[in-house]
Amino acid sequence: MLLSVIKYFKGYVYVRLSGYAPERFLNLCGSHDILIWNLKSTKDGYEFCISVAGFKQLRPILKKTRTHIRIQKRYGMPFELYHYRKRKMFAMGMLLFAGLIYYLSGFIWNIEVNGNSYLSEEVVLCFLSKEHASFGTKKKNIDCAALEETLRSRYPEVIWTSIKIYGTKMTVDIQENLLPEENYEEKKEETAHDIVAADDGLITEMITRSGTPVVTVGTPVKKGDVLVNGYVEILNDDGETAQYLYRTADADVIAKVTYSYHDEIPMEYVKKVSTGAEK
Repeated sequence: MLLSVIKYFKGYVYVRLSGYAPERFLNLCGSHDILIWNLKSTKDGYEFCISVAGFKQLRPILKKTRTHIRIQKRYGMPFELYHYRKRKMFAMGMLLFAGLIYYLSGFIWNIEVNGNSYLSEEVVLCFLSKEHASFGTKKKNIDCAALEETLRSRYPEVIWTSIKIYGTKMTVDIQENLLPEENYEEKKEETAHDIVAADDGLITEMITRSGTPVVTVGTPVKKGDVLVNGYVEILNDDGETAQYLYRTADADVIAKVTYSYHDEIPMEYVKKVSTGAEK
């Protein structure tokens, strides 16, 4: 692949060789380190590809072997530029476009924030803007390690971060605490609550996450009965209750409940008969 690109930029031609001693011509090309490729045999000689620089070295070899060479096709950038030699503005526009693309590739044009939950993407973008690392900033002016340290120190809920630059894209990966410190304080201030039955029924399914279950699956309950207590017993070595840890009960409880239904339907009704009259 790389060799093909080099050949394209330097230019090469596809030629047809004919004459007295074409085989000797090929041997002399090899002895003079003149590269040829895609060699094909024809009725009156050979066809092959040769670089522009190699083609210019063939005159003494052609004279010595009494052979003739004719160009069939031309490939590469030198020939394309020669084709547009009268369109100087087009060539200048292409060079200007390439230079503009190269210049703009030195800036950040896309920012992706991953892993954020409590911090919104707007907060992170605002932080980057204040640190002069937002959209349109030169990549060489951005210190990713310093940004990571500043982000962690400014937002205590961020415990890990990684800022990397790929091309014109900056990725900000964030890992936060599962629960911020203020939420822990709120949890401590909460009082214990029990889960009680809303109606009479039969417990069919029960999954307890927090608290102490009082009933089990298959137990009939009445409205107002406690299903899960909002405390957990801590037992000592003798199996006696040492203390209680109070918390809000949390559980999924499903019960089979019977509801009564009453309705009245009259025995008589009026049947309407159409007369067929039109108005």
